[in-house]
Amino acid sequence: MPFMIADPETLSAAAANLEDIGSALSAANLSSPTAVAAAAADEVSTAIAALFGTYAQDYRVLSAQAASFHARFVRALSAGAGWYASAEAVNGSLVQQVEQQALNLVNAPAKAVLGRPLFGNGADATVAGGRGADGGLIYGNGGNGAAGAEGHPGGAGGNAGWFGNGGAGGAGGAGAPGGNGGSGGQLLGNGGNGGPGGQAVAGLNGGNPGQGGLGGTAGPFGHPGSNGQVGASAADVTPSHPPGGTDGGGGTGTGGGTGTEGGTGTGLDATYAVTSQWDTGYVAKYTVTNSDSTALGAWKLEFDLPQGQSVTSAWGGRLVSDGTHYTVASEAGAQPIAPGQSFTVGFQVAQTGTYAPPTNAVVNGQPVTGGTTPPPVTPPVVPPVTPPPVPSGPTTTGQFSPYVDMSLWPQFDYTTATGAGGIDHVMLGFIVSDANGNPSWGTYYGLNDPWVTSAMTALQHGGADATISFGGAANQELALTNTSVQTLTAKYQSVIDTYGIHKLDFDIEGAAQADLGSLTRRSQAIAALQTAGTTSGHPVEVTFTLPVLPTGLTADGLGVITNAITNKVDIGHVNVMAMDYYDPSLQYTGHMGDYAIQAATAVHDQLVPLYPAKTDAQIWSMIDVTPMIGVNDDASEIFTVADAQKLTAFAQQKGLGGLHMWSADRDYSGPVGAQSNTSSGVAQNNWDFSHAFEQFEA
Repeated sequence: MPFMIADPETLSAAAANLEDIGSALSAANLSSPTAVAAAAADEVSTAIAALFGTYAQDYRVLSAQAASFHARFVRALSAGAGWYASAEAVNGSLVQQVEQQALNLVNAPAKAVLGRPLFGNGADATVAGGRGADGGLIYGNGGNGAAGAEGHPGGAGGNAGWFGNGGAGGAGGAGAPGGNGGSGGQLLGNGGNGGPGGQAVAGLNGGNPGQGGLGGTAGPFGHPGSNGQVGASAADVTPSHPPGGTDGGGGTGTGGGTGTEGGTGTGLDATYAVTSQWDTGYVAKYTVTNSDSTALGAWKLEFDLPQGQSVTSAWGGRLVSDGTHYTVASEAGAQPIAPGQSFTVGFQVAQTGTYAPPTNAVVNGQPVTGGTTPPPVTPPVVPPVTPPPVPSGPTTTGQFSPYVDMSLWPQFDYTTATGAGGIDHVMLGFIVSDANGNPSWGTYYGLNDPWVTSAMTALQHGGADATISFGGAANQELALTNTSVQTLTAKYQSVIDTYGIHKLDFDIEGAAQADLGSLTRRSQAIAALQTAGTTSGHPVEVTFTLPVLPTGLTADGLGVITNAITNKVDIGHVNVMAMDYYDPSLQYTGHMGDYAIQAATAVHDQLVPLYPAKTDAQIWSMIDVTPMIGVNDDASEIFTVADAQKLTAFAQQKGLGGLHMWSADRDYSGPVGAQSNTSSGVAQNNWDFSHAFEQFEA
């Protein structure tokens, strides 16, 4: 088969060269002769001159015709070059379209199954604090994280696959850390740079600037990303936790130091107590009381542990260790301890061998007096893995347990929540898949990250119970990124083992509700967990949290439930999210509580045929309701304290299984009408919604 290859650039150049030649010939032809003079007056010379004169006239005519042909040829050649160039552009566009269609064809199955394409760059995040999308599994750069809003961290950069660079972390909002850079390609590619921390602002993070995000890791052929810079300090802000230096309050912080504010280091009583214990460790605390007549300023508690014991975490001060000698010092700028007041230092210890208490306890270099509370006589059978487990008691009907966003900065105040808020159970969200398909909190923190362990410790010491929630509206639940049921089961089990919590919530939203592959894997993994839990004496209680309309679950939401039933999951609760309906036909003002009641009633009717052996009361006890308090994501939907009271009365009347809210982080007063992660946007006192819902347990 013959082929013709046309190069538009070559054709254009040839036309230009021919035009130059034509110009030269035309110039030469301008002086062409039309007659030839005879060399002599004889007849021969005259005849020869006449002959050549005829030739000259013929040449002139022919040259004019040649010039005309040449001009037409050049024009045709130039036009042809243009046509070829146009055709090439069209062909190039078609090739690009075909290429994109081919990529879409290849990427679609991978994205449906793995939640990620095989090829292509990840999109940059566009929502404040959002994470950049991951690049293709084989080739593609990660998207950049978005800058965080005030007080909120920047979004992490997306990760590359085998080949590509990680995305850059977003800048932290005021007082908040920058996002971490995404990981570079596992074979080739650089890690993304960490985002810069936010500038220090009074009232946020104790007036400290945000830390820079960590640079992303790189594969064997690449360079790790640079860590982000710490945010700028404000001249009018005094940091509450400066790095290094001496203790605040004027004390030097050295052993034997007197402390200022009149404290001498004497007249101190301390009580040591073990609050929980297991075979390989325990949690204990020192409660130190200032029995002197003057205030105690900066303080430093020191003690020794026996060989085979080590502190894994501490709270109530800054921990420093030197072998088995431990020092916990007051925070810089801490308030003086007035006469008669006390402070508590708690810590968790890992041990090998037999338990023995700490020794040589001193405060500011002076031995402390006081008694010791012996450890519990009967320790729990199952030892926890750091952090300490949160108690997970038997199922109770009529429980209020608000959601807490574990990745939200600043960290939720568990102490106040369990005290002034009266909260005794929380739903901790959300465990999602990290770039490697492993469990993480919102892709930000690993299971044993200090941010998480400190929260778990604070929760435990507040005496609150907890449920672990998987999924949520953002990121990918583990079943979307783990294609093996056995692997998925093991990863769910690792979360249970890490925290000692056997109450699990699966928040399935958006397209994930219709993803049959992940639904089936998840259901089979949960069923395996429940079988193993029953065998070991630690039953696993499961809740499914789903979007809802006032008319009930959508077809996709109902499909989540039927898939779980088919795969033999024992569903304890169906929790409906009575929020964000986005229906312009609904009259929201004053009716959000009514719509939540309608939704619960509709779901009751949907569950009845699915559980023919259950009584009506048992069906009602399976239903939980979760409103979004205050201003919803759809700002026209506002759930008020009065709505909470109305829903609580209905829940008591019907005997619902539980009431929740999104979220405890938002049960605070703030600017009215504003959408916020840390206030409701309605006129309220702190904890008003919690106090209303707590009547459900009365």
